[in-house]
Parts: sequence; structure tokens; C-alpha cells
Amino acid sequence: MDDKLESKARWHATKVVLWLFSILGCFAALAYINIIALFILVAVGFVVMIAGAIYRDAYYDKLIELEVNKNEQSKP
Repeated sequence: MDDKLESKARWHATKVVLWLFSILGCFAALAYINIIALFILVAVGFVVMIAGAIYRDAYYDKLIELEVNKNEQSKP
């Protein structure tokens, strides 16, 4: 069972790395065509990453808060 989980985790990590390299390749191709568009895409990428991080942080903070409240209410 652990070997299967490790295999799934390894495949997922490989997919993530391949996706990141393909994005970098697209940026390099775009930079060859038009450098200003590359700067715009990089700026948009940073905004999306920051928004995603803020969303993730808020989601997990609220999830923990709700779990704590649920545990406190279930105590006699």
C-alpha cells in the first residue's frame, strides 16, 4: 500500500514539474516573439499566485476555526 501511495505522489510531483517547465517554455517562446507581452504575462502570473495564496490562507484559517468551534460545541 505504501509503495502505491509513493508512486502516486511521485507521479503527481513529476506532472507538476513538467507543467512548470512547459509554462517556462511558453514564456521563452513568447519572449522571442514579443518582450512586452512576456512582462504582462509575468505580472499577471504574480497577481494570480498572490491571489491564490491569499485564498488558500483564508480558506485554511476558516476551516481550522470551524473545526475548533465544532469540537468546542461537541464537548459536554
